[in-house]
Amino acid sequence: VARYLTGPDYRWLVPYAGLLGAVVLLVCDIVGRLVVRPGELEPGVVVALIGAPFFAVLVWRGKFKSA
Repeated sequence: VARYLTGPDYRWLVPYAGLLGAVVLLVCDIVGRLVVRPGELEPGVVVALIGAPFFAVLVWRGKFKSA
C-alpha cells in the first residue's frame, strides 16, 4: 500500500511504510477494543482479519496478471 502511494522511491517509501504500519495497528487496536465492548480483542486478530482477505486479493490478481 505504501509503494502504491509513494512509488518506487525508497526515500519516501520507508517513512510512509512505517507510518502506515503504525496507523493500521493503532486503528486495529481501537477496533478490537470497541467490537467486544466488555472485553478486548487482540490487535493481531483484527490485523489478521483485515490482512488475510487483502493478501488473498493481491495473490489472486498476481496469479492472473502473469498468465
